[in-house]
This record gives sequence, C-alpha cells and structure tokens, in this order.
Amino acid sequence: MRRFVVGTSVAMKWFVPEEYSEEAGRWLERDVELFTPDLTVVEVGALLFKKMQLGEISDREARDILAAFEMVPLKVVPSSEYLELAFEVAEDLSLDFYDCIYFAVGIRLGCPVLTADRELYDVLAEGPYSKNIAWVAQDGGAEVPG
Repeated sequence: MRRFVVGTSVAMKWFVPEEYSEEAGRWLERDVELFTPDLTVVEVGALLFKKMQLGEISDREARDILAAFEMVPLKVVPSSEYLELAFEVAEDLSLDFYDCIYFAVGIRLGCPVLTADRELYDVLAEGPYSKNIAWVAQDGGAEVPG
C-alpha cells in the first residue's frame, strides 16, 4: 500500500469547496495510507476559525467540519519527533518551518507529502527533495497546472 503525508492544503479541500477539492477528495477513496503530523489538527482548526470570522462559513459548519475531520482515516504522528530533521530541511531549503515538519515526516516514513500548495510544490519539485512531494491532482488524471 502506498503511503503519503497529507498537508493542510489538501485536508482543508476535503471539507471546503476550493480549486482541487474534487481531486483532494479522491485521495480518501484510494487504497493508500495517509499520515499527517499533529500540527495539521491545529492548522485545520485555525483555518476554520478564520473562515468563520470572515463569514465564509457558519459556527455550525466549522464545528461539523471539525467533527468530520476527526473521522478521516489519518494516522496522526507527533510533530515533536521530527523537529530536528525539520530544522535541517528548513535550513537547507529556506522554507517555512511548519512546512518542513511535513517533509520531515515524509522523509522519515519514506513517502511524499501530498500538497495542493502550488508555490510549495514548484519549489520542491525541481530540487533534491522532488521525490518527497506529490501534487494533489497528479494521480487523479490531471496534470500539474502550468
């Protein structure tokens, strides 16, 4: 079974209609094992709260999404086990430390990070970490947008 680390950019698309939401949803139907650092739970909550404050979703919708998120078959791993490696990756690539937590998990587990963050994908797809990144729509029959 193939394994992937799921980034917040993909997890949010499971519940909030955005570009690539359909492609993100297909990953929940595949025979894959999905991992994510515990940081994702906090990031999803923070993004939902922000969307609620902006009036994009209601309080009830935000709470329903949080409940649904808890039901997704994700293997949540503790971020604290990946801090040192994440720091090395952040230094090496001059990337945001939060993003590097995901890549540290992927490196350690030997699997790519599944992302819908185009900017992040573009930075990593051409460098030494190219095997550690996967575009959300790539395996869904769509090409990486140009």
